Amino acid sequence: MHRGLRIPSDIDILICAGDVISDFSEEGLKDFLSWYSNVPARLRIFVPGNHEILFDYYPDKLNRLFPDNIVCLYDRRMEYKGISFYSISCKSLRNSFHSDIQSPVPEYTDILITHFPSQGILDDNDGIRKLKDWVEESRPAYHLFGHIHSQGEKMYDLLSIHCINVSYFMKLKNERNISFGVVTFKHLLEQYDFEEILQPFLKLWRYNAPELAKRLDLNKWRKIYQSIQAIQEEPSDYYIKLVCRWESCTPMIDMNCSVYSKADNLRDCPMANYHSWAEILGMDILIDEDVEITPLELTAGLLWEITYYGGTEEMSHENQKRIFNLKE
Repeated sequence: MHRGLRIPSDIDILICAGDVISDFSEEGLKDFLSWYSNVPARLRIFVPGNHEILFDYYPDKLNRLFPDNIVCLYDRRMEYKGISFYSISCKSLRNSFHSDIQSPVPEYTDILITHFPSQGILDDNDGIRKLKDWVEESRPAYHLFGHIHSQGEKMYDLLSIHCINVSYFMKLKNERNISFGVVTFKHLLEQYDFEEILQPFLKLWRYNAPELAKRLDLNKWRKIYQSIQAIQEEPSDYYIKLVCRWESCTPMIDMNCSVYSKADNLRDCPMANYHSWAEILGMDILIDEDVEITPLELTAGLLWEITYYGGTEEMSHENQKRIFNLKE
């Protein structure tokens, strides 16, 4: 979802307060860092959130993922052009719940960055009391945080401290829902050619079948995509529901992308097993609110799903009959 952010090109300092991935995976973090490192800025700071919980267990390994132009600020101080920054990690804040740990925030800190909010400050009753004590004691000019997405882009003045919830999740989610509207696979196929969805499609292959990905015949897949584009969609009494992304998913096991009945909203089968490709192209697509995916990624994922058992509808049916010992 971060790719939906519109960031001005004349920024000096970018600060991210965490929750950049939805699946807690190393691959998701790599994808974010690749994007973040290319956003124009003189300084890019990243403070892990609770979705980046892997930092609690493998900090050295994850720190090696960071390119040189991104600073991972984790329980430490840094200074840039006379501005002092300090971060308190989620792990340290959790450890403070039942202890008498004194404030770790240095004197004369300009910007304090945490993922969690202070108690009573844009926190939806989920803030940390000890953090509020530390903020009041250290008096930074700014306290930046996130975590409570419903309070994103709001500011509250505590004494002389500007407390800002910097989450953009709800804004990006609402914009994504508006941009998707009611969408069908046919609509997506009409929007993008094969070259436009190639990178997310290759990413799925490299993630789910790395050995096969090395031998992909892209000309063959271009023709498969074009042949699916040429299918005329047909009306259906079913819709498609996506409950998670395709990384590490197998249709019959994970059932992340399935066909549901409009009559009773009951699941019928994985999309890959549905009998009519023409109907699939005409089905409305419902995306669970927790799924972060772009239209290009969605198109690539649907291509992965519909061709899971074969590159044509006939081949798919024949392979399913063989695999599942189906009879006419």
